Amino acid sequence: MKEDGLILVFDVGTTGVKCAAFEPDGERACAHTVNYDTVYPKPGWAEQNPEDYWRGIIRGTRALLEKGSICPSKISVIGLSGHMNGCIPVDASGNVLHPNIIHSDCRSQAEASYLKRVFDEWHFYSITGNRIDPHYTFTKILWLKKNYPQIYEQTAYFLNSKDYVGFKLTGKLGFTDFF
Repeated sequence: MKEDGLILVFDVGTTGVKCAAFEPDGERACAHTVNYDTVYPKPGWAEQNPEDYWRGIIRGTRALLEKGSICPSKISVIGLSGHMNGCIPVDASGNVLHPNIIHSDCRSQAEASYLKRVFDEWHFYSITGNRIDPHYTFTKILWLKKNYPQIYEQTAYFLNSKDYVGFKLTGKLGFTDFF
């Protein structure tokens, strides 16, 4: 990384994507937010179109460039963050097969109840690092498997919002943060 280069970050949030550039010392150079919609097809359901994240990043980056706030040659690194506990099923080529079932969606209550009958909750936590909860990704995957088996069969990866953006930026699937 160039010592004087900018840090460009994309934060995929619940209501929009924030595009921002920071100086190496952490001082914010500029920022632009592009909003997108959440769809509520049924009570307790909440979905977003992952392509809205990507379009927001393109529009937000263009806005920063058009304002003259950043110069592409000054960018040293790109950082990603995004809301978690979603479920974006994609095929082996990265094509989205179903809208992102976002963190606030609780349609998978039956799947969570089933898991609580099958697993001791502490044992489940020791394996996954998550509680059994309809807001978490695993129960959403089970819901898709039960309700849309054809989508489940086509799915190569289940992504979160930032991982989808990471794929769009790099063309690589199957990667996320290491903890």
